[in-house]
Amino acid sequence: MADKELTYEVVDPQAKGFEAVQRAFANQVAYCRDNNAPITAAICQALHDLLESERGGAVMLRVRKWAGAPLADALPLRLAGGLHALHLAGEDNGLSAIYLNQRVSNPNELVADAIERHEAFLMPWLDGPPQTNEAGRSWAYAAAMLWLASKGLPAKFALNEIGSSAGINLMMRRYFFDLGGVTAGPQ
Repeated sequence: MADKELTYEVVDPQAKGFEAVQRAFANQVAYCRDNNAPITAAICQALHDLLESERGGAVMLRVRKWAGAPLADALPLRLAGGLHALHLAGEDNGLSAIYLNQRVSNPNELVADAIERHEAFLMPWLDGPPQTNEAGRSWAYAAAMLWLASKGLPAKFALNEIGSSAGINLMMRRYFFDLGGVTAGPQ
């Protein structure tokens, strides 16, 4: 099914059942692809394709039989987030090619193998929604701080933020930013 291009479809976010699970993953693939997130699109495409197979062990069985509303529950992003965490932890080398955005001939197998090998790690990721994309939104802060620094702002200053993204925006020096060719942070 990877050769069939999935498209975004407006659906009832409270819909339940296997078809709603399939649609939630298809929508996530289309959304990621259309919003320049090819790696997450590839992961979600593999997960979508695995829905029709017997692969993926207890994790995919739980996904296939999801009791809630998969779209409202952000089910695709829960599992994609778990796989990304698995990759970042260096726990599954099979996922590296996908996360390095390399062309692979067997993404479904790589994802299924990772899910089957790391069920205990991934199951808790299905219990709650993923953290939102503070890193993606932090570019505006980074650009503002670079501009302020160019105007003479001291190299060290206090940044206070209250809200859902308070954590990451307070650790900007740990992240690499490429703002249209102006770069900052560790490589």
